[in-house]
Amino acid sequence: MHAAVGNVGEKSILPLGGISNVPTLLCNERGPPIRYQSGPFGFRNSDKQSLKSVDLLLLGDSFTQGFCVNEEAHFTGGMKGSGYALWNFASSGNGPLAEYATFREYAVEFKPSTTLWFFFEGNDYEDFARELKNPILARYLQDKSFTQNLRGRQPAVDALLRHFADSQLQSYANRGALKNWFVWSDIKRNTLEWLRLYNIRSRLGMANKTRAWRMEAEIAPYSMRHLTEELLFIIKEIEEVIAAWNGKLIFVYLPAWQRFSHGAVFRSHPEYKILREKIIQRDIPFIDIAESFQEHQDPLSLFPGRINLHYNEAGYHIITDKLSAYFSSSDTPHDSSGKDTV
Repeated sequence: MHAAVGNVGEKSILPLGGISNVPTLLCNERGPPIRYQSGPFGFRNSDKQSLKSVDLLLLGDSFTQGFCVNEEAHFTGGMKGSGYALWNFASSGNGPLAEYATFREYAVEFKPSTTLWFFFEGNDYEDFARELKNPILARYLQDKSFTQNLRGRQPAVDALLRHFADSQLQSYANRGALKNWFVWSDIKRNTLEWLRLYNIRSRLGMANKTRAWRMEAEIAPYSMRHLTEELLFIIKEIEEVIAAWNGKLIFVYLPAWQRFSHGAVFRSHPEYKILREKIIQRDIPFIDIAESFQEHQDPLSLFPGRINLHYNEAGYHIITDKLSAYFSSSDTPHDSSGKDTV
């Protein structure tokens, strides 16, 4: 998403959503491709949703966007079914800084009763380190008043993203790669994933059962603890903004496949405990989905084919149940009481 940076007039623009009000092909990990009609800001929302009253506003990456299930199988569908007015501003590839920027660009205008920030332990630290190097995203940290005014510039965002998509498709066509490209890329990716020696050994119980957490990418020059401190700073900034309209921030921690990839030997992200402790100390509700997955009799069954993909319907259903239990115990999403960890 953040690759499409361009100039509109004399100003650079970095889109945080997609093209608005168009049929959108999301992903395909387990069969039929998932499609949806994007909303007025290019996210996975209906164009018929009210812009006035918002109970829940969601920030996150592809897991929160809903890879790769229909909405009724995702926790957004479950919460809408419970009667909550919900806006989903999650997008694939987002890390904490892009989510903070999204909050600044969109949530402030909505003034939601409750903001749910979903944090994915699998790559959010790596994404954060990458985002800190982006000069536009970095300005959101450096200047509290900075904005790209994206909410009012959706036609410019649409034009930029359409141009970017057209240029990519033309590039594939010029290389003769467009014919059956989508089908072939899915087959190739899934086949390689299934045939990776690590996955085969894991299924046979032969994988190295170390507790060490393997990072997806190098995060130098940022230390892990430095990133945690920056993340806590962003959380503080969001919390203060939300408090101005008597809203509530909830932090939802999502587990990665590798936490469960070695059978009964559960790994733990190196910053998991300290991040959890610091957020709870701030009296922010911390909904721990990792604990819920660990309590499941077979956590790997919550991932398609038991491999490193997004959650399947059963996995998302656990999140729906966890959120529903929290909101039931705290009465309503905008009830400022009930700061307990779930």
